[in-house]
Amino acid sequence: MMKNIMKEENIKFNDTEIVLEVALFLNKQLFDEQKISYKMFKYTEEHILKEFNNIRSI
Repeated sequence: MMKNIMKEENIKFNDTEIVLEVALFLNKQLFDEQKISYKMFKYTEEHILKEFNNIRSI
């Protein structure tokens, strides 16, 4: 039973990491296409990377 719970937690973290990676990619893409400013790009990137660190520290 404990293994199933741990497996579910790992899947949640993996899903969240994938979403954050996509968010980083889209943020960079928007900046490259000049749809967002450098300031907004850096602000968003900083917060996405904080979320990555929060997930990895658990």
